[in-house]
Amino acid sequence: MALKWGIVSAGQISNDFAAALTLASENEHQIVAVAARSKQRAEEFAKKFNIPRAYGSYKELAEDPDVDVAYVGVFHPEHLRISELMMEHKKHVLCEKPLCVNYSQAYKMIKTAHQHHVFLMEGIWSRCTPIYEKLRQELSSGTIGRVRQVIVNFGAVVNAERVRRRISCGGALLDIGIYNLQFALLAFGHAEPIDIQAIGALNEDGVDEYASVILKFGDKGVATLNFSVVHPLDNNAIIIGTKGQITICNPFWAPTKMYINDEKFEIKLQEPEYPCNFVNSGALKFEADYVKHCLENGLLECPLISHAESLLLARLQDKIRREIGVKYDQDG
Repeated sequence: MALKWGIVSAGQISNDFAAALTLASENEHQIVAVAARSKQRAEEFAKKFNIPRAYGSYKELAEDPDVDVAYVGVFHPEHLRISELMMEHKKHVLCEKPLCVNYSQAYKMIKTAHQHHVFLMEGIWSRCTPIYEKLRQELSSGTIGRVRQVIVNFGAVVNAERVRRRISCGGALLDIGIYNLQFALLAFGHAEPIDIQAIGALNEDGVDEYASVILKFGDKGVATLNFSVVHPLDNNAIIIGTKGQITICNPFWAPTKMYINDEKFEIKLQEPEYPCNFVNSGALKFEADYVKHCLENGLLECPLISHAESLLLARLQDKIRREIGVKYDQDG
């Protein structure tokens, strides 16, 4: 039976998620509704993707009895409010990353999911890709021995106004640096680092344009994370172990190629016919497939990105922001 989706917002990432779902068969996934702040935008989105219902408010979508799961693609300052609205109406939720602005919000959102007994997943689509599945297998089997060092670079010129503004909780860390952070946690077995050092450069509005973070894990493990929204980087992720090295090639967050020592492992992604805003957006279907798998098996969280890890990510992001001097109104 098809999983019936409601798309919350008609922005760029929602466009790409809807486009990715067009790669699915009708008995896998169906988009039955879309909501936006503007009824006109919702109707345009619905027409583009042949969605039966378009709403001019998020509450209307939350009340739609046909929607099984809401994909929350609004900007992250609104993640808590909108996700709670959906869950209070018994909708399962796939919420774009970062789950929330800070730890306290993330804790509140997850508590709401537990209270209403609904599925909630932070949309770190990287974890759902075939390359990451292969990576987990290689790490588990000890192909490169004990992980000692991780180096992750993610840099691009991001011109979106929201990324430059403190009022919209902008900055490089929450926009793209979360991908670096989740990769480091995966490489080190989801352990919490024992020490964090971070330094970054802030713009005139007090949000981070670029930063470098060093995470120290137990048993000599170190991760170095570099991320920027004002200049490009090589966008590779490297794991160095006692017996070898794994390199996830650009774009490491939505990859199609990796090297395990000198052996290349590569996949070919099916891309939607619809124009997309972000690289390799067809891979978003893997994320939707994992949501479907979890719901069919009665799970209320995804093992690939558990609630505990989402809370850890939020806690680490709070610590990094404090180190580099970024504070939002939501931090209290």
